[in-house]
Amino acid sequence: MDDSIRAELMGIYKNLIPKYPINNINVQYFDLSGGNIYNQTQLSTSYAGTNPLIDGFQSPINSSGNIQTDFRNQFMLKDPKLIEDTLRYYYYLLTQHDPLSSSPMIPARLSAHKHIHLIYAYLLENTRISQIFEKILYNYLHNENLGIASYKTKILLRNTEYLFFDRNPLTSKVREDAEAVRRNAYYRLFGMDLSFGNSNNPLNTSYNYHKSEISNNGFISLFEKLLKEFWQGYINALNTTTTNTRDDYVIEQLIRDLHYMLMGRRTHETATQNMWKYYDASTLSWEEFHSVMMMFWFFEIIDDVNSPLIEDLNAHAVRSGYRLINLGKKVNLSAHTKSQELIDLSIPMARLLRTIERLDINNTRQVQAYITNILARSVPPPPPTPLPAPNMAQSELLTIVNLWERTTGHRIKETVGQR
Repeated sequence: MDDSIRAELMGIYKNLIPKYPINNINVQYFDLSGGNIYNQTQLSTSYAGTNPLIDGFQSPINSSGNIQTDFRNQFMLKDPKLIEDTLRYYYYLLTQHDPLSSSPMIPARLSAHKHIHLIYAYLLENTRISQIFEKILYNYLHNENLGIASYKTKILLRNTEYLFFDRNPLTSKVREDAEAVRRNAYYRLFGMDLSFGNSNNPLNTSYNYHKSEISNNGFISLFEKLLKEFWQGYINALNTTTTNTRDDYVIEQLIRDLHYMLMGRRTHETATQNMWKYYDASTLSWEEFHSVMMMFWFFEIIDDVNSPLIEDLNAHAVRSGYRLINLGKKVNLSAHTKSQELIDLSIPMARLLRTIERLDINNTRQVQAYITNILARSVPPPPPTPLPAPNMAQSELLTIVNLWERTTGHRIKETVGQR
């Protein structure tokens, strides 16, 4: 590989790493293309500086010598092969490090949300975001009914086509349809299908893919039972006067059942927490990683109010879900009416399910400590002192309860008489 190209590649690798002073971390970087190992001294001396392959975006290295972290820098890279190598490098890192660790080699926006979980990809894809982007690509590449794309939009679309519709790592001679592969993975882990069919046949609400004979068909029922019991525990945390429907034992059993259900599709190990030593030990890790990165890529585009694609198609809206709906209208493809709710649900759901998967389910104290944490409430102080904020795990569970009700229409907040 040409040295100048290798230098640019390493610059892009660094761009996926959270912001930190280069000289304060002792870590090596593996260049998959050249098979070379670079330490932080070589990186900081040989590869710092402006990246000429990125137009109109920040350099991976700022003036203070710290690494920039904005994933959107990748959109404007002129050579999509470098982005592809970066993603493969990132997967390599996950196979060497706990995917939920605080390792500085994990992309900042992913590490902060810890949403490398298949449910994140499922919820985002259920907005129809992938089919809408495919339709936009098709229209730009075959005619001009969407207008002439701006320079930045052309690069963005070319990279999107190359990474996810041409070089999709989920496809092969055995698995030729990437969407069918993702649907198969969703069905296996959650027993759920996407809410729409083939984009080329709007009247057909089904999609032809292999539905595994073994799948977690009871996921929705079990998950909703857990949400209902959490809600009862939450509203009764301070109840000392009336019938208290909180049942920590039932919550513990539901967490165990959900843990075993999810991990049963991922590994045959009995000590399932050992699986996370190496991410690629998971049966669905390859499908999960690439599905998440694909949906994350699409989301970053619609979440950016200054996205050149949003600008070109005049799809402006207050929030990302509504921008997606506007993009769908441009290509006569209806996004999910609850797109914003699905987007808002994706990160807390991913974090919750990953946490449950990672619990040492044989350690009763650990499980009970988690339950105590999500149900912890204190007596409200007298006015005008503000109410204390819930902890993050509890806050996200409350968010999930509210969004799950709004998205599915299923009742979670039941009263004693309704139970």
